[in-house]
Amino acid sequence: MKSVIVEIKGEFAAALSDDGCIVKVKNNNYAIGQVIEMKKQVVAKTRNLAVWTASAAAIIMVGSVSAWAYMSPYSYVSLDVNPSIEYSLNRFDRVIAVKAVNDDGEEILGEIQLDNLSNQKIEQALAQTVELISEKGYFDGNIEGGVMIATSGKDLKKADDLAQKLQQSVQKDVEENGDAVEVEAISVGLERVQQAKELGVTPGKLNLVEKLKASAPDPDSIDINEWLNAPVKEIMKATKEYKQEQKEEKKAEKKSSKNDDNTSSSSSEQESSSSAQESSSSSQESSLNSAAVEQKAKANDQSVKETAQKNPVKDVLSKAQSKADDADKAASKIEKDEEKTSIKEEKAQSKIDKKESVKEEKTETSENKSNGNNKK
Repeated sequence: MKSVIVEIKGEFAAALSDDGCIVKVKNNNYAIGQVIEMKKQVVAKTRNLAVWTASAAAIIMVGSVSAWAYMSPYSYVSLDVNPSIEYSLNRFDRVIAVKAVNDDGEEILGEIQLDNLSNQKIEQALAQTVELISEKGYFDGNIEGGVMIATSGKDLKKADDLAQKLQQSVQKDVEENGDAVEVEAISVGLERVQQAKELGVTPGKLNLVEKLKASAPDPDSIDINEWLNAPVKEIMKATKEYKQEQKEEKKAEKKSSKNDDNTSSSSSEQESSSSAQESSSSSQESSLNSAAVEQKAKANDQSVKETAQKNPVKDVLSKAQSKADDADKAASKIEKDEEKTSIKEEKAQSKIDKKESVKEEKTETSENKSNGNNKK
């Protein structure tokens, strides 16, 4: 008969037997929570569970671990593959109750001797269950297998630590079995457990389906009730595909935005270069015209001097006046040409400034668009 050590006092220990009785046994270096085998003929029944429970309060007051404490549910663990099974644990992480959550779970538990799961550490109970699930072919097929574990309890820190420990433990078990299986584990609050129970599923399965919905391009297209009945590996596969699509879309958008910025920048640079060339050409043309007019004025002055040497004073004065008038006209033309050149330069510079402003606005718009996409 299997019994669990629930209290130790000196040379003796109290053991809770399968039939609910507390028995006094010799302490052979036992530990609280240890499962032992006892022969029926050496079991000395001291009092039944009802009597022990009645005195549990007094025992707790003196710091002893009672049968009540051992048999009280303290935390919960759910396992999903497609079979869904829930384990109730005491404060020592030992299994005190097991139940199926769906038909496939009923089939698995029908082939496992529940006595072999009761009072076992949760790691051992999960290892036996997963091994039978593997033998039943639930991990077979082209799709990578999936296991979802969820833990919950009043002590959230302990539930989180237990989730991490079980994820590592089960992952090691499936690898040793030679199965290609992805194992996920989460901790949830008791409210989440109640919400899942109302839907007739485990909290782990509910969490998986909600992750699937969140990753879908059109969340409203996800039928939650339909996916809650799907195998874990199919839910995981669909979620990965949706996430990959989102990743590729973001990558394409980022690449497209970068190309648009480069095209805009190149176009603006070409236009600015063209405007600068036009301005430079206008300046060169103005300089050539000014030089030509100055050269002509110098020639006229030289001609006046030569005429003054050859002709009488009257003719010299007349021609000098004519040359002066020509010089004034030339100077006036130079001023007009310089004014036109200045206007052209101002227009060219204005065109450059305008294009630079448009370039900055396009760059700012592109950055805002990229930041908007990242927020989404």
